[in-house]
Amino acid sequence: MKLPFNKSTRQKSILYVDKNTISFYAKSGQKPLVLTLEPDVIKDMEIVSQEKFVQSLAFWMDNNKIPPCDVILVLSENVYFEHATQSLASDGSADNEIETYLGTIPLEQVVSRVLVDDASKRAIALGRDYYDLLLDFLERRYFRVLALLPASLLKVKSPEEIKVDNLIKNLDDYKKFNFLSDFERRFVSDSFIARNSPRDTKHLKIMLGFFGLLLIVLAAMAYFVLIREVDIRGLFD
Repeated sequence: MKLPFNKSTRQKSILYVDKNTISFYAKSGQKPLVLTLEPDVIKDMEIVSQEKFVQSLAFWMDNNKIPPCDVILVLSENVYFEHATQSLASDGSADNEIETYLGTIPLEQVVSRVLVDDASKRAIALGRDYYDLLLDFLERRYFRVLALLPASLLKVKSPEEIKVDNLIKNLDDYKKFNFLSDFERRFVSDSFIARNSPRDTKHLKIMLGFFGLLLIVLAAMAYFVLIREVDIRGLFD
């Protein structure tokens, strides 16, 4: 029987995370499915109620029939902290500026990374609790997260600029921007997905139906053979 997911057929999609919304993009040019999170669920990128957060996501996915798939998380500029220095001075002032900035972030648990280019140093910080909970939920629903990418590093200013096909095609070019490893998540193998995903029961239902029909036919044949034997014995009695 064919496994439900494999590398060639498993759908790849985008989850765009904004301040109080999560949007699912299946294809370029297709209208996204949007989940709005109320203030009693999340506020200022901090989870108010983990239970309501998980329930909201589950209801949204079930109601919209969003299937388990490979996803790239793209983070709106509204849901992380970013600061770039003006220069790469060798006196250590850039490092001190970055360290001071990271110390002002109003979150208890933070994942941060400093990226260096030719002109400056850029610090990006994410709230750990929010993304840990989101990643855990997706894994439990058999989604496989391929990357967690800040939108500014992709040059994406708004959801309208998301091009699903282009982003998936050029995913390897964004490896250095991928924050997924900072959350101790690794790329989940196809074999794990196949072993742990709910099986496609279409073929099983067909086989059970055929087996049930066969039992009915055999029972009918046995019944007619029995009736015939009774009739024959009646002729000789």
